[in-house]
Amino acid sequence: MTEQEKMLAILYKAAAEGVAKLIRNGLAFTVMSMAIAGLVWGLFKMHELHSAEMTVLKSEFKQVRHEHSMQLNELRTEIASCTLERIKDAARIARLEALIQKR
Repeated sequence: MTEQEKMLAILYKAAAEGVAKLIRNGLAFTVMSMAIAGLVWGLFKMHELHSAEMTVLKSEFKQVRHEHSMQLNELRTEIASCTLERIKDAARIARLEALIQKR
């Protein structure tokens, strides 16, 4: 082999090693970037699902609060009417007691 052929062989070998390293490192970079992209995508999907669930839970919570408020108002109205009846009954009892004491 001549000096020029040896030099070309060394250059081809160096080029082959460089291309091999580039492919290997490029593959590792591609795999890592796809893994990161997959994780980010999964994170956004989880956020999207969580947001949808939270929206449903908030609407259910508002509905339950509204129903509770309606029941509470009904009970307050019933208590108010019972209080009025009790006051009327107390006045009636007082009048009857006054009539009984007069006799």
